[in-house]
Amino acid sequence: MAEYGEGTEGRRKWFIPSEKTVLTALIEQHKDVVESKKRDGASNREKEQVWEVIAAQFSAHPSAQRRTSRELRRCWENMKARAKKALEK
Repeated sequence: MAEYGEGTEGRRKWFIPSEKTVLTALIEQHKDVVESKKRDGASNREKEQVWEVIAAQFSAHPSAQRRTSRELRRCWENMKARAKKALEK
């Protein structure tokens, strides 16, 4: 059987606004690591660990459905890109 989030369940549900709010709050707690520009091996491992912590905290939240660290990271990157694009207009 495939691991959770491996794509076998089909398309995942969209993030609802309350989930994005929870994600933003969790990232704010770990912003120094998540938004670090460092790209060396140790920093990348630390970022992966922090994203796993964020995923665990996110999934434990009552108004959020279970998500992988990869899904959360992609959502965060998309949120940042959309905000940047909106500011450029």
